[in-house]
Amino acid sequence: MISLVCFVLFLTIFTITANAQTTGQSNTGTGSDKLFFICPLFEVLNSRTTAGFGAGFAMGAGDKITMGTRLLFLNDQEDIHSIEISVFMRYYIFRNRTNSGLFAQLNAGAVVFNFDDTVKLPAEIGDISVNLLAGWRFLLGNAWFIDPVIRAGYPYLFGAGVSAGLRF
Repeated sequence: MISLVCFVLFLTIFTITANAQTTGQSNTGTGSDKLFFICPLFEVLNSRTTAGFGAGFAMGAGDKITMGTRLLFLNDQEDIHSIEISVFMRYYIFRNRTNSGLFAQLNAGAVVFNFDDTVKLPAEIGDISVNLLAGWRFLLGNAWFIDPVIRAGYPYLFGAGVSAGLRF
């Protein structure tokens, strides 16, 4: 588990620094230079018999293809607590200068579970987490955005969520 977290952090730092070198860091204010983002996120996912509610954050960088990390804490009414740690790759379907509009995103990582207790490491059980998201990025000015999404995958079959954040 610790090696997965280290890998995710390495990938994020590598992506951000590589992107900063290729974009030239111009500051024209048009929105096309704002390729790094960070945002809190909230999701509702299916659980075994009830809905699971989650909150976390995501950060990423990139132009048409964006890469980054996500961390999501989940809890449901059956007292199943979980932490989902993943890396993602996002592709904007209709390319424009501001990285907004329809996107597809692939998440892959790990999820750890605890039953009847908050998640502690080492957790009682863990599994892989792979899912596909589809969403739309709505820009609010040059720096702020809202991303509503739907998702399908494993171990949670389906869900929906929203994130709102800041682009740098």
